[in-house]
Amino acid sequence: MERGVTPEELVLSQCDLEELPQVAEEIVKLPEMSFAEFEKALRQQDVVSIALIQAVEEVDLRSSSTLDTDVDGSKPASTYAATWASLKTNAFYDLIREFEDIFPEEVPQALPKDKGVRHEIDLIPGTKWCVTRQWPLPKEQVDHIDAFFEKRRQAGHVRPSTSPHSSPTFCVK
Repeated sequence: MERGVTPEELVLSQCDLEELPQVAEEIVKLPEMSFAEFEKALRQQDVVSIALIQAVEEVDLRSSSTLDTDVDGSKPASTYAATWASLKTNAFYDLIREFEDIFPEEVPQALPKDKGVRHEIDLIPGTKWCVTRQWPLPKEQVDHIDAFFEKRRQAGHVRPSTSPHSSPTFCVK
């Protein structure tokens, strides 16, 4: 490879990416080659176009935004209501109430209303994530965290993480 030229720059300078088939069935019929074969063909200017196929795992989070009666605002008076009453003096009370449907007393059978925000963390290729060992938690807290996330997993609200990164979990009574 030429000095100072990245593989991406080399590909873009030698290939017309607009001639590729647009239908998946046609793309998978294209011939395959190793990177070494590709680089050799590219240098000999034998490559007219390329297609890179990347596997993308789709996960169904059942995020249909169907509203469960548990999160529709008609909550029975209970210890849950008493908890909200005790928070009225909190400086963030209005903000907490705005997102009340995210913290229902019982795990609802559907996700809360879609607020139009999706959270994803994509690492830039080649970057490293921060790995910090969490301090040991008492067994009671570990059991509570595990039970909380197991209920959420069974309801389809969360899925097991494939990320090598983890962050501390705080338990507040």
